[in-house]
Amino acid sequence: WVLAELADFPAAPGKVEQLLTRLAALKRPLPVATSEDARQRFKVADTGFERRLTLEGKDGPLGTLLLGDSPGFKRLFGRPADDPAVYDLNLALADVSSRRDDWLATGLLRLEQEQIARIAGADWTLLRDKDGWRLEGSDQPVDQTKADDVAMRIANLGYRGVLGAKDQPAYRQQEPKLTLTVGLADGVSRSYRISQLENSQDYALKDADRPYYFRLSADDLEGLLDLHASQLTTQPATPDQPDAAAEPPTSDETATP
Repeated sequence: WVLAELADFPAAPGKVEQLLTRLAALKRPLPVATSEDARQRFKVADTGFERRLTLEGKDGPLGTLLLGDSPGFKRLFGRPADDPAVYDLNLALADVSSRRDDWLATGLLRLEQEQIARIAGADWTLLRDKDGWRLEGSDQPVDQTKADDVAMRIANLGYRGVLGAKDQPAYRQQEPKLTLTVGLADGVSRSYRISQLENSQDYALKDADRPYYFRLSADDLEGLLDLHASQLTTQPATPDQPDAAAEPPTSDETATP
């Protein structure tokens, strides 16, 4: 399943199949009303409804369901478009959401953390070998916990929606806040360009291998924005404080005969 008007972005297969299963299980109970006034009142009229759901097969439409107000939890008034009667159906409005983002597959940016072998920012590159993480071109010891945290955040990168498949000035991709290149152990790589959306606290992420612009929040990018090489290295230990026994005597002690 894909979203056709979003350049065939993958839909969440489980959610689509769940909806089809529920639709297939619907029974036509006794109608609650049959008049035009009732269809208007319950918001299932031909020109006044909450949702219109059309199922199509390879040869064309299979059926259309008009859905309206809810009489209770996980219930909707509805009717087939060719039936004047109104029915109380075992269906929730959330099951037939009209928000495109509610139907998106959400895992397109996820990676296997153990497969990440290289992470490159604007001015730093982390490399991983059998001994752990190191900074390319640097002898500074790397904070392994911090490097693992960065890899984990990149591997589990999420998004709140998809902006589209065409660049727009409002995405401000020419002024990136962060660029990341992620290399995997099998030689595959990902390249991300992340910019802050115009007049928004959210961000646009462009994956070089996909046509889509993903919408991310600051929380999705926590620990990655403004990350510098100095934050990836261990800090030198501070010298121990002098032992209290070695401190010079107080003025009262020196005044004692």
